[in-house]
Amino acid sequence: ALERQTVLKIAAQFQEEGREYKIITPYDAQRSLLENEMRQMGLVWEDKCFNVDSFQGKSSCTLTRSPCSAKI
Repeated sequence: ALERQTVLKIAAQFQEEGREYKIITPYDAQRSLLENEMRQMGLVWEDKCFNVDSFQGKSSCTLTRSPCSAKI
């Protein structure tokens, strides 16, 4: 949750500054969760979040990586 909150805070700051950015996360479930929370926060969410596979072939000036944690 802390990682997600940090990424969302960075996204809000970049949007406020008018900077172009993309968020890349390893898992589609994390991407979906980020998009939903961005929408709830009033952030632009379309074409912002990608899982690693879906980002291939795209480019962006600023990339934000969204890590996931797991307990084993």
